Amino acid sequence: MYKVAIVDDEALIVESIGKYCSNNKLVDKIKKETIPERFLDDLDDSTYQDFNVFLLDIDMKIRGDELAKEIKEKYSGAIIFFISGFENRASVSFRNQDIFDVVDKPLSQQKIDSVFEKISNQSISLKLEDIKTGEKLTKHFNPFDMIAISTYYKGEKLKKNTIGIFLGNKIYCYRSSLVEFIKKHKLNEGPFVQISQSTYVNKEEISEYCKSKLKMKNGIEFPVSREFKQNII
Repeated sequence: MYKVAIVDDEALIVESIGKYCSNNKLVDKIKKETIPERFLDDLDDSTYQDFNVFLLDIDMKIRGDELAKEIKEKYSGAIIFFISGFENRASVSFRNQDIFDVVDKPLSQQKIDSVFEKISNQSISLKLEDIKTGEKLTKHFNPFDMIAISTYYKGEKLKKNTIGIFLGNKIYCYRSSLVEFIKKHKLNEGPFVQISQSTYVNKEEISEYCKSKLKMKNGIEFPVSREFKQNII
């Protein structure tokens, strides 16, 4: 089920989106906000820690892409859609802000329903455990948001049939074999490449490669086995 936060500085649009979301059987919680400054304050106070889908207007006093950046820094697995008029679509940066997609105005029930259909078809929903705190939670995220998948963490092998999923600056444990997980989610058909027997990384998240070691954009480093060097060269 999806918990949805809606941010748009036009009250009528917020109410309309809220109504469309409430009509969708996949949505079980909705929070509406018309003041982006207040949204950021609430975000800092962890008001939105249970929310997994964010619908953000682009053209506000604080732009939607600025809000998206703040959301991703706090909740790396958040699914973000921009709400945009045609004239603003050209300013949307999918790659830089990790945006799932854009919903064009004017809005309708059909368009909002397509949001949740697209999430269900393209996202992964997993029961995970924070490797540092032990907190157990369910996360919904686009598979391409993952930075790496590995059976090692800080040089130590994880428990048998357990993998580490690297999302932003967080690392989560998940009960699965590495091969099974990659195959099930077809990750080897996308930007993920194998760099050792124990690790796959998202090629688009690589910061630098030097002396058989990869450094990712979030600062985490992984060793590269000789037999897999060709995958990243």
